[in-house]
Amino acid sequence: FRSQLTAAFEAALGIRFGETTADGRVTLDPVYCLGNCALSPAVMVDGELQGRVDGTRLRAILAEVER
Repeated sequence: FRSQLTAAFEAALGIRFGETTADGRVTLDPVYCLGNCALSPAVMVDGELQGRVDGTRLRAILAEVER
């Protein structure tokens, strides 16, 4: 599942891990641990931890980032 989620983030943002979008708003960084294993997969957006990220949550997160 992690590879699908990674690919979905990269495709939606048009960048790969370690890169930043052309507008400078989003950087996609891999991290070893967010301290949230019980709710993985997890992402951090603007300092806010988001747990149990699946396709539905991914779309919601990206919609929020695009605002």
